[in-house]
Amino acid sequence: MDIKKAWENKTVRLSVIGALLVVIVYIISQSIFSTPVKKEKKTQ
Repeated sequence: MDIKKAWENKTVRLSVIGALLVVIVYIISQSIFSTPVKKEKKTQ
């Protein structure tokens, strides 16, 4: 499969961008939610 031809395909480009956004949002949510969870465990 030619990468340049695949990148010209809009559906391929959107799926790649969508996957990157999901990964970025997941990492950000993990970093935000991991700190309050640690504080809750210390109180228990």
